[in-house]
Amino acid sequence: GKELKRIKDGEKDGNSFSFLYPNINDLEHSAQERLPKVSVVMPLKGFGEHNYSNWKSQLVSLYGGPLEFLFVVESTDDPAFPVVSQLILDFK
Repeated sequence: GKELKRIKDGEKDGNSFSFLYPNINDLEHSAQERLPKVSVVMPLKGFGEHNYSNWKSQLVSLYGGPLEFLFVVESTDDPAFPVVSQLILDFK
């Protein structure tokens, strides 16, 4: 009902986080720390031309709360493994 409309209206106005907070601009750093923890599970298989930049764009998310990324590969033999390993090192 009303909550879904508020979220959709917020998204139309450019607030992609309207499902979390009505006005993302009101979230000061201290308020952002109270946002829920988000775990992003990224199953990876193989490696393509744009994978590295796509994975990197996820790591620089604008989400202000606690955030963790879980990169999952089937095995260390997967072509994605050395690339995502380097990506993780680049962000440490």
